[in-house]
This record gives sequence, C-alpha cells and structure tokens, in this order.
Amino acid sequence: MWTHLINKAKELEMNEFTLDSEPKAEVFLKMGAIKTGYSPSTVFPDRKLPLMKVQVI
Repeated sequence: MWTHLINKAKELEMNEFTLDSEPKAEVFLKMGAIKTGYSPSTVFPDRKLPLMKVQVI
C-alpha cells in the first residue's frame, strides 16, 4: 500500500504530502515520513494525531 501511495504521488508530480497518523502507526517514520506536529482528531475531541510529512523522491 505504501509503495502504491508513493508511486501515485510521483505520477501526480507531487514533491511532498502530509498525512494524519493513528498514534500507534507512527511506523511510517521508518518509511520516510517525518513528524511535523499534531492535528486534532475529528472523532475524539481531546485526541491529537501525529501529522506526518513525506518527501516524494
């Protein structure tokens, strides 16, 4: 799934993209994403989700 996402971003000529991550899924850090902050959850009012940025190479 990650490879498909990166390939699609390249196809769309994107240089980077951001995503909100489930806190337990910060494994994306190991796949090239960098945590840039937090965004508020739209489901749980007091929950913050890691905001991840990915550079498309």
